[in-house]
Amino acid sequence: MDIEKEITGNQLLVKASGRIDASTAAEYGSSITDSIEDDNIKHLTLDFSNINYISSLGLRIILELQKKMNTLGSMKVIHVQPDVMEVFNITGFSKILVIE
Repeated sequence: MDIEKEITGNQLLVKASGRIDASTAAEYGSSITDSIEDDNIKHLTLDFSNINYISSLGLRIILELQKKMNTLGSMKVIHVQPDVMEVFNITGFSKILVIE
């Protein structure tokens, strides 16, 4: 999994590619959490344009990030692919996440 991060002021944009599953979820989550804490991030944007699969462990990471950002500022998910959006809809994540 490739993870690109762009910080502008107190905003973090994360663009990853591939799958968020058992082999990549921990790396994905810790990479983002480290940036949030180290760079005093208030607004997190997750770009899912190149994410084609998310597992239950990946959903857990997204939920943890959402909870963290609820206390610090805001989080949104952008450019969600249809297969991943279906998972968000089935699991109810589409009701708790800001998706654009």
